Amino acid sequence: MKPEITIRDMRDEDEEFVGSCTHIDETAEWTASCQRRVPWLRDRYEQGLRVKVALLGGVHAGFLYVMPIELAPRGPVGRDLMSIQCLAIKDEAKSRGIGHCLITAAEEETQAQRRKAITVVAFYHDFWFMPAPFFETCGFEIAVRREESAILWKVFDLSAELPSFPNRRY
Repeated sequence: MKPEITIRDMRDEDEEFVGSCTHIDETAEWTASCQRRVPWLRDRYEQGLRVKVALLGGVHAGFLYVMPIELAPRGPVGRDLMSIQCLAIKDEAKSRGIGHCLITAAEEETQAQRRKAITVVAFYHDFWFMPAPFFETCGFEIAVRREESAILWKVFDLSAELPSFPNRRY
């Protein structure tokens, strides 16, 4: 029998898992990051940021955070859209449908907040972080591509305006 996948909004008991990006007690650096990340996530809840947590058979397996694009600290830039900023699945939980379930929860959140589309900055390279081909299997399409990076999106309202990469000025 396959373990049940449960998706829920982050609770107090999920904060260490989410805040450490699944690296609970690995290093002092991860622990310090957790102490900064969780308050940052909590402080933006009223503005629409949501953290979706996946449990596999009752055990933490992954998470995703999605927020109004206007809050996205590293982009993309746009209006009336939601942006997935992070999707993390523990190695031992991969290839079990958890990522797809988290994406579905993010899409439902996008529609509940009456946003016109959901976006993600994803990558076309051989690296584990935010792989574009995975998002494409979830129905996302390229909005804008820049070399090996792309803003992918799924539109729910045809009046959605195309997102863009931030214009960095260093």
